[in-house]
Amino acid sequence: MTLAVQDLDAYFVKIGYSGPREPTLETLSQIQTRHTLSIPFENASVFTGHGYSITPDVLKRDIIYGAAPGTCVRQNSLVMSALKTIGFIVEPVLARVQWNIPPGVVTGLLHCALKITLPEGNYLVDVAFGSTTAVVPIKMVDGLVQKTPHDLRRIVYFADGSFEHQIAFTSNPDNFKPLYKVNPLRVEQSDLEVTAYYAATSPSLFFANNLVASRVTEKSRITLENWVLSTRHLDGSKEKRVLKDKDEILHVLDTVFGIPWPKLTPVNCPGLENPPDLEKSFIFG
Repeated sequence: MTLAVQDLDAYFVKIGYSGPREPTLETLSQIQTRHTLSIPFENASVFTGHGYSITPDVLKRDIIYGAAPGTCVRQNSLVMSALKTIGFIVEPVLARVQWNIPPGVVTGLLHCALKITLPEGNYLVDVAFGSTTAVVPIKMVDGLVQKTPHDLRRIVYFADGSFEHQIAFTSNPDNFKPLYKVNPLRVEQSDLEVTAYYAATSPSLFFANNLVASRVTEKSRITLENWVLSTRHLDGSKEKRVLKDKDEILHVLDTVFGIPWPKLTPVNCPGLENPPDLEKSFIFG
């Protein structure tokens, strides 16, 4: 899928991009940075009726012209369309999430990212991995440590052609941890449709049971997970606050993340059924 000129124009206005429209590394980097600073990661759309669809019309409606961008498959699918429209060579990839997963647990292929082929080499672009979203492309060179505006990244390859996308924070630069492991097999559109549906609807999975939103700023990352609003600053310091009720949660979604909850739509999310201990409303660490 590519975007019509008017839709590409509207997307660039949405993310505040006014640079060149040529398939260069500089263009790619600017588009990824502007997207991640402008469009939050969120799964509120699962609970408000926008759902999991990745059809072109729905993606344009929800992301370019609306405020229901969704999670990885939806956002990276739209970015893939925009990049193809201006001449980039783009392939989707699927990965097994490892971030915050116990050792030995193998997850399904439920995360989507993009592989971009340029004269300088191959780059991994991923605009939607929650609180650890990369704001610039990551060069796909084995073991190469790359400093980004927020953290350190590297790609580590395995004998079967799979690779891990790893992260280390500047406060602990030698402690790299895997975010996800990318499968080397070719990904078709039908694979993305299945992944988007299953990740949003399976009752055993995190996103079908918990409300999550995350956004990047130039100096921090802000994340909402059910009742808890947290901020991680560039110096490694963190702040956490427990929100007092569902009205405050919806207010934060709207004012902090730009995700308005539709009027008259009930707030039915399992993760919000039992509020935490409000006496511990401020947690630092």
